[in-house]
Amino acid sequence: GGVDLRTVMCRLMERLKHVVENNPEAVPDSVDIFGMFRTHLQTILERPFSGEAGAPPAVLAPLLELQSEFLNFTLAMYDGHTEYVDAILESTVQLLTKALGDPDTGNKVDDDAAVNIVVTLLSTPIKSLGWEILDMQHFTTLIKFLTVATQKKVAIGMVDAVLESDNIIEDSDQLAKFLSFIQPVMKDVGGVSSEDLMNDKEFIREQQQVAKIVHIIQSDDTDVVYKCLETARKAFGDGGDARMAQTLIGVVSRAIELVPLIQAREVAVAAGEDVAPAQVSLKRVFGFIHKTLSDGLQTANPHACLRLWLAAANAADTADSNPDLAVQGTFEPICYEFLTQALITFEEEITDSRQQADGITVMVGSVSQLICLEEDNYDNIAKKVSQHGAKLLKKPMQCRAVCTCSHLFWSPREEGRREGQRVRECLQKCLKIADVAVQSSNTNVGLFVEVLDKYLYYYTQGCDEVTPDHIQNLLTLCGEHVAYAEGDTASEVKLAFRNTVNYVKRRKTEGARQEGDRFHALDLSEISV
Repeated sequence: GGVDLRTVMCRLMERLKHVVENNPEAVPDSVDIFGMFRTHLQTILERPFSGEAGAPPAVLAPLLELQSEFLNFTLAMYDGHTEYVDAILESTVQLLTKALGDPDTGNKVDDDAAVNIVVTLLSTPIKSLGWEILDMQHFTTLIKFLTVATQKKVAIGMVDAVLESDNIIEDSDQLAKFLSFIQPVMKDVGGVSSEDLMNDKEFIREQQQVAKIVHIIQSDDTDVVYKCLETARKAFGDGGDARMAQTLIGVVSRAIELVPLIQAREVAVAAGEDVAPAQVSLKRVFGFIHKTLSDGLQTANPHACLRLWLAAANAADTADSNPDLAVQGTFEPICYEFLTQALITFEEEITDSRQQADGITVMVGSVSQLICLEEDNYDNIAKKVSQHGAKLLKKPMQCRAVCTCSHLFWSPREEGRREGQRVRECLQKCLKIADVAVQSSNTNVGLFVEVLDKYLYYYTQGCDEVTPDHIQNLLTLCGEHVAYAEGDTASEVKLAFRNTVNYVKRRKTEGARQEGDRFHALDLSEISV
């Protein structure tokens, strides 16, 4: 019967494939192996429909399996022949149309075995042919025979396959076509709230995979990359907040990466090199970043949005400081605007105290690196960040945040802001907050050690406003309090203080051999650990 013949054909294809793999000359070019198999297989496919229309599921799955085997055989025998693959997909569409009716109005494939085979038929060519599948007219028709849930499964399978392959996206048309293929995973399903989706781990993983698509965009032309990012933003923007919370992160990240590339292009043009001027300017890219963050991520994913505002500010700062172009001051207002938006995001969207503490750390890390801001603008940003740190819910958080904010006034860059007096003011405020916290509970005594470590950092950095007396007094203070540390962290606090004292001892010993070393002036004889 039909099933026996199907088995014979499958075994014949398998044997022939092995023969050709071992001896490519075994089958002459004049012999149309594909055509021969297709003719015989078509007879098998049509046999169940020779009577009344419609095939029962028990017959459909084996016939689809035969198509799957033929597809694997064809991909192995005829590498790069997309027309053969599309012909197999066409005959599969014809098979399903006879069994189920028109894909737009008829039934869907619902037998589990048949569904899995159709999914395999759709996903297998992606791994072998890459972007060539986008030109197969029967690919999208075959997808229509699947339920929405299964279409989504195929779409994410396509995304995974593309990311695992060596395929790259070279222009916006190619990207737009691929994104149209994976529409089922890019649109919200009715009846499911964004809040529910945002807490769905599998959904988040899927969207993070989709977001990675922008990272396989590759072109030496920054204008082409920018056009691709515009295409991606438009497509992702139609997916709802839950999707944008993940997908727009990659779009903005790639846009930020464009900044130094566009400037390098401008430098090459200015130097008279054979390079075409960029059509997309830096200001246009910064505008794109601003719109994408404010319209898409501000509420959908404020934590990522905060970090991207700051990354954009740093990109603007770097662009403004480019020594090869006379642009100093050009991007300072843009940098300041990004920082202002970062603060707005922090103030309006981030309400959890722990997340606020993390946000302050991130803001300090970014702002302290900036060198393009005018003095008043820098002071304004630093003041607001410091105020937020001092307003955190719990005293230990306040203490640590204000300690962190001291870095706003001692840039790691030599050309950055360095004001020892402001640093000392922050540290003195930390000590006052720590004292209140310790009076409230002796379990907070470790704060004194943390503040001591911060003093030592600035001491080693050569901040003259942090004097040997400050360090000496703090060592004594910590020695007195740590001895009475209580709670679950008591042993950790004592170990931390012991390590700090040992560090000072080591630096003091080394300093004895170096003239002018600041640690040599410290007295550890009465410090008990």
